[in-house]
This record gives sequence, structure tokens and C-alpha cells, in this order.
Amino acid sequence: MSDAWYVAEPDGNTWGPYVHQDLLRAAAAQMFATNALVWHVDFGEWQPLAKHVARVSLAPPSSVPPREVIQPVVLPRVAKPAIQDKTSKPPPLAAHAPKIVAKDRAQIESLLRQADARKAATDVSVAQSAKESSRRLFWVTKRLAARYVDVMSLGLLGASAWWAATEGAKGPESQTLPEFWMLLSMACAVWFVVESLLIGLFGTTPGKYLFGLRVRDERGEVPGLARAFGRSFHLYVRGIAFGLLFLTPFAIFIAGAQTLHKGSAPWDGGLTVEDEAIGSRWQVSAFMIVVLWIAAVEGWWLDLASMLVH
Repeated sequence: MSDAWYVAEPDGNTWGPYVHQDLLRAAAAQMFATNALVWHVDFGEWQPLAKHVARVSLAPPSSVPPREVIQPVVLPRVAKPAIQDKTSKPPPLAAHAPKIVAKDRAQIESLLRQADARKAATDVSVAQSAKESSRRLFWVTKRLAARYVDVMSLGLLGASAWWAATEGAKGPESQTLPEFWMLLSMACAVWFVVESLLIGLFGTTPGKYLFGLRVRDERGEVPGLARAFGRSFHLYVRGIAFGLLFLTPFAIFIAGAQTLHKGSAPWDGGLTVEDEAIGSRWQVSAFMIVVLWIAAVEGWWLDLASMLVH
């Protein structure tokens, strides 16, 4: 037989389950209202609590040590209970159905409005973050593409001229053709010097101009030769790892990730790389990227430099 007892207060709160001994102790401690109701599986209905604990004060003291009576959480109630068989759960009190007054409804509506406002603000913040991330990724890609155009054009031309003026000057019997990777490493060193001059004087390079990029200082002017030289040197060290091709891809990846995260390259040093839309120049840019790669692989720059030197 179940020993689960439930107590219903006049305000509609229902407590339980209690064992009978704990129920008597709680009633003796006046933990319930005088007109509270009690339910047990053997009753089938709610009955006055006083009917079952009227003689509790006359009961002899129990030799069993008292146990702590803990009031459980309020049991959920429904407005129209279904017909129940004899179960271990009490039927809800229809007379104490929960009511939502106007004040509570206004408070609930206010909380819902606040939740909607927070959700809308979060959605806007997420959209703005995604837009800013896309803008930075596009900006970093343009910077890498501009550097590719610069190194593969003027850089390789300068490296080819350097090679033709040194090895080529020894005569046909001692002249050897350089490997492509060697010319590319030399092009990085040549471009470090050429870029310093172009950015210091004009604030841009052929590749940067093609992709709509300009380097400016805090006043919006060209940075000058001194700052441009420092910027290009740090780029040569941290951005392309001194032109050592077995380290350059790792340096480009690390520097690109830092630029994407912080919004500025490690070598910018307070300088700003302004970005403007390039419009239809995208077609020209894509064409230049392909042509410059073919020219580098086929040795066109070396042939041109040899013709110019001789």
C-alpha cells in the first residue's frame, strides 16, 4: 500500500508526497493552514487535513528520531482533470486554477519584448561580424594578389637584369641559365628595394594600383622614404621570409592570418592600406596574373633583361 500523502493549501499550492509520520510532524509544527486539505490514494478525494491530524497533539512522543521535512516543488495543475483511477497521484484542485492578472500579463509581454529586442540585436551583430569578416578576407586577398603582380613583374625583371649583368657579362662560354626558384628568390630581394622607393614617393605600386590599394600615413599622405623602407624591410622578413622559398609559404600563411584577425598587417606600423573598388579592372587583373606566370615560367623576363643589358 502506498504511504504517499499530499497536502493542498488554500492558495492552491500542493505539497508532497509525505510519509504519514512526516505529515503528522509537519502538522504538529503548524506548517500547514488550518483549512488545508489532504489526499491519499485510499481516499479517492481531497479531505480536510484536520480530520486526520486532530489527535496528533495527543499522540505519545515517537522513539524514532525526527527526520527533516522538506517541502517539494509545486506540482503542475491543469484546469480540467481527466477522470482518474486509483493512482498514487492526487487530482488537481479545480477551485485553485492559476489566473494571470493584467499586471502579470503586462510583465510577461515586457519580458517577451525584451527577449525579441535582444535576439534582434544579436542577429544584427552576427550579420555585421560576418560582413566585416568577408570584407577583411577580400581585402587580404587583394593585398596578396597585388604583391604577386609586383614580384612577378618588376621584381623578376630586376632579378633577371641583375643576373644578366653579373653572369651574362662573363661571356657565352661561362653563362648559365638560372633556375626559376633562384630568380624568384632574387626577385623578392629586388622588390624589397623597389617597393620602398615606390611607396615612399607615390604611396602605391603597379600591383597595388591595379587592385585599388594605396598606402597612407596618419595624415592621409604618402609615408615617405624612411617609413616606407622600414615597412618593406619588415615585409621582406616577416611576410616572405627573406625570399627563402621553402619558408615563404608558411610566412605568407601566418602573416595573412594575423592580418585577417587584427585588420592590419604586422609590418604596417601605423600606416593604412586604403581600399577602393576596382570595378571592371578585375578582368585586367586576372589577365595579368595569368600572363605574368607564363612569362616567369617561360623565362621571358630573363630574355628581355639580357637584351636590355647587351
